[in-house]
Amino acid sequence: MRLQTTYFYLLALFAVTILAGCGSTAATTAGGASSGASSQSLAASQGGTADGAALYAANCAGCHGALASSRKTGITLARLQSAISNNVGGMGVYTALSASEAQAIVAVLSPATTTPAPTPVPVTPGTTVDGAALYSANCADCHGPLASSGKAGITVSRLQNAIGGNTGGMGALSGLAAAEVEAIVAALAPSASTPSTPPAATDGASLYSANCAGCHGTLATSAKAGVAAVAIQNAINGNTGSMGYLSTLTASDLTAIASALSTVTPSPTPAAACGSCHAIPPATGKHAKHLSQKIACETCHGTGYSTTTYASATHNNGVKNIDTVKTGWNATTRSCSNSCHGRETW
Repeated sequence: MRLQTTYFYLLALFAVTILAGCGSTAATTAGGASSGASSQSLAASQGGTADGAALYAANCAGCHGALASSRKTGITLARLQSAISNNVGGMGVYTALSASEAQAIVAVLSPATTTPAPTPVPVTPGTTVDGAALYSANCADCHGPLASSGKAGITVSRLQNAIGGNTGGMGALSGLAAAEVEAIVAALAPSASTPSTPPAATDGASLYSANCAGCHGTLATSAKAGVAAVAIQNAINGNTGSMGYLSTLTASDLTAIASALSTVTPSPTPAAACGSCHAIPPATGKHAKHLSQKIACETCHGTGYSTTTYASATHNNGVKNIDTVKTGWNATTRSCSNSCHGRETW
């Protein structure tokens, strides 16, 4: 009997434990559902309005600068969507932006005003359109500042054709009025009031020093004084003295070099000093024998030659000058026959 009673109490205790556990689980489940609903409600409230400033900072500031100083202030939704669709400047990566996100970015880029921006109207005569400002807002990102733009001198027709043909994604500028296009072109036109500075004259002396002095010496003592530009060109074309590597010099460069060389006075060739080429008298051949016999230099070499003088007309001319009348010299047999010694062979 006591055993049955004990068993009954244990069974009752087990049942109570199970019921308590179920109640706890139900409470927990109900609490979890309530918490989940609260989180969803919070997410919806936060995601209801796209944050244009945050979207600009994350997607646009890297190229266009901080929002406060952005060069894209006043951009329209159509222009932004066109730039993304045409991948202008690589903006195709933003195709995932929703329409509301794009609109939020445009909204934060709109100038602070209490009234909507007016719809552009045709420019009336006498109204000045600021071409420089239009260039800065629409062109500078790709073509650089106005002062150094690579599009200086562009014509209206070229600009309109580029927009019409969507060259480089320029179709995004199709909203520009004709007067605005003309104003941009005018801003890019070279200033008529400031004459262009003529190109600096080519410095022939510097060109000579850089390209010629290594072989021909300094300009002041150059052996090429007076050479003509055509002669320099021919030497380059023929690779004379390996000058072919100077083929990059322009015609004006060669003219400048020749002009620099025309101001140089060639140094006179110094006359060879007696004894600089041979002994006095020469120690070769029969000179010593003739000297021992008191035979004068002019006897064999002609008038003007002695142990201290020479005839400038024939001296140092690369030829052994012999007075054939006095000596009877025969160049073929290399012999002479005269009253001094009869016939001799040399």
